[in-house]
Amino acid sequence: MILLLLLLLPSSNSLTCTPGQYLASGQCRRCAVGYYCPDGIQNITCSPGTYTDLYQQTNCRTCRDGSYTIQSGSQNCRKCPLGYSCANRTMLPVPCPPGSYTDMYCQTTCRLCRNGTYTMQSGSTSCNKCRQGISCTTTSQLPIPCPPGSYTDMYSQTTCRPCRNGTYTMQSGSTSCNKCPMGIFCTRTSQLPVPCPLTYYNGLYDQTSCRKCMMNSTTIIVGQTSCSRLDPVG
Repeated sequence: MILLLLLLLPSSNSLTCTPGQYLASGQCRRCAVGYYCPDGIQNITCSPGTYTDLYQQTNCRTCRDGSYTIQSGSQNCRKCPLGYSCANRTMLPVPCPPGSYTDMYCQTTCRLCRNGTYTMQSGSTSCNKCRQGISCTTTSQLPIPCPPGSYTDMYSQTTCRPCRNGTYTMQSGSTSCNKCPMGIFCTRTSQLPVPCPLTYYNGLYDQTSCRKCMMNSTTIIVGQTSCSRLDPVG
C-alpha cells in the first residue's frame, strides 16, 4: 500500500516551471537579468548584441540601432559615442576615419565632411573650416595648399583661383597674388615672374608681356624698365 502511494506522488523530476523561470535543484527559480528562460527549464545567457534588463524574461531584446554590447549576459546596451559609428551591435564602436565625423550619439554611420571642410584625425566629432590659401574637397582627407600661381582669399574653398594675368605668387598656400613689377612680365602659364629679355623692356606694373626697344635703342641686361639709346658709330 505504501509503495503504491509513493508511485502516485509527483516526482521532483516532473516539476514544470512556467516560462520566465527555470528548474534548478528541484525548484523553480526566476530567470535572472541578462538571461532568458523560454521553456521553464533552461536558463540561457543573452548573446552579444542582445540584453534583458528585467527578471523572468522569455527572450532577450536586441540592442537598438546605434548601440552595442560585446559581452554575453548583458543587462543593457551602450550608446555609440560621439566620433564613432556602430553598424554592428556585437562589435566595439568604430572610429570615424579622417575626412568624416559624427556629432551625435547612437550613429550607425559617419558623415563625410562637406566640401570646404576637413578633419585629419580619426574619431572626429566635427570638421574644420578650410583656411585661406588652402583647398578642401571630400575626395581628399587632407587640406591641400594652393600651388604657386594660385590662391584663395576666403575660408571653406574647394578650389584655388589662378592668379590673373599680370600677377604672380611663387609660394604654396598663398592668400593673394603679387603685382608683377616693372621690368618683368607675368602670365598664367608661368608661375614665376619672367624678366624682360635683352632688347625688350617694361615700364609698367601688372604686364603680361614686354615691349621691344625702338630702333637705335637697346638693353644691355635683362629685366629693364627702359631702353638706352645707341650711340652712333663714327
